[in-house]
Amino acid sequence: MSLMQYVSKKCPWRADDDDHVYTEQEQRHKFRQADENGDGVLNQLEYVAFKNPMTTGYVLNRIAQELLDDFDTDKDGRVSLDEFVHHKASRHEDEDDTEISNL
Repeated sequence: MSLMQYVSKKCPWRADDDDHVYTEQEQRHKFRQADENGDGVLNQLEYVAFKNPMTTGYVLNRIAQELLDDFDTDKDGRVSLDEFVHHKASRHEDEDDTEISNL
């Protein structure tokens, strides 16, 4: 199944059983992550990875690498305590906590 075939059958961008609605950009990203061989079409195994990305090893590896790349602001290939603590997603619920800000 190509992304365009999926798009024509699945609007709005309703994702999984949790009723989370994905944007078109998120769906395209999710599709590319699941397309293991990069041919622009999902075979049966890749479709399963698309629908259940957190249960598929190669997709998890790609997601983990993206997250690490996002945290690694100095691009040295490692996430330091400072990069982790001051990352905007990590600070979402405690952005006003001055004790953490002073680390």
